[in-house]
Amino acid sequence: MKVGYRLIGNLVANLLSGPYFNFLRDKMPPEFQGKRISDLGCGDGFSTKRIEEIFKAKTIKGYEVNDYLIEKARKKGLVVEKLNLLTLVTVCNKIRSQ
Repeated sequence: MKVGYRLIGNLVANLLSGPYFNFLRDKMPPEFQGKRISDLGCGDGFSTKRIEEIFKAKTIKGYEVNDYLIEKARKKGLVVEKLNLLTLVTVCNKIRSQ
């Protein structure tokens, strides 16, 4: 049996991320809130949802290469696009122009 994302996903990272996100929430400058956010390598969307909550994102969009994780993130209500080199270049150019 192959052990990987299909069985475990980002389980360990998700379980250990609590203190990190609590720190972000507690130290967040108000001017960082209400912005548009792109999450490159959003995985299963767990961290993306936390970022959305903490930053009170105006919009948030995830980008991921793994089709299985894209589906899991979309089931959490996230907008996720398949990431490839062209998508990455396009996203980076959009961010630079804002």
